[in-house]
Amino acid sequence: MDLIEQEVPPDRAKFVFHWFSGSHVEAKRAVSLGCYFSVNGQMLQSDRGQALVSSLPEERLLTETDGPFTSQGSNPARPRDVGQVLKLLGTTRGLSSDESAAVVIRNLRTKFCPLRLEPGYHCRTAGGVDLVVRKRQADGAQ
Repeated sequence: MDLIEQEVPPDRAKFVFHWFSGSHVEAKRAVSLGCYFSVNGQMLQSDRGQALVSSLPEERLLTETDGPFTSQGSNPARPRDVGQVLKLLGTTRGLSSDESAAVVIRNLRTKFCPLRLEPGYHCRTAGGVDLVVRKRQADGAQ
């Protein structure tokens, strides 16, 4: 985080901490820098992980499965297992799976599809994924 503070202008970039395992103090520092946190099921298996994830602001949470390095039952975790991560995240934070999904989707849109796009570009959702798309010109060219 020292490097982020020293080298990255505050409005320039927002970072995602993947499988964050730092302390509560470090988490607060990362939050103050505008960082996001991706959460996987394995993180939510321990009391420490649950306490840490519970302490993070809702608007900074994302999900990950981190397969094949973690497991879903006896199998390596796969992206399709994100529903289980949402369920565990919801249980940890007192939300339903649907509420957890809504939180993560909102955060993904905020992080990866901001409203401050250059003129001529906009966000749209296709297949549940936000895309940055260039507006069609009058002649139909993109």
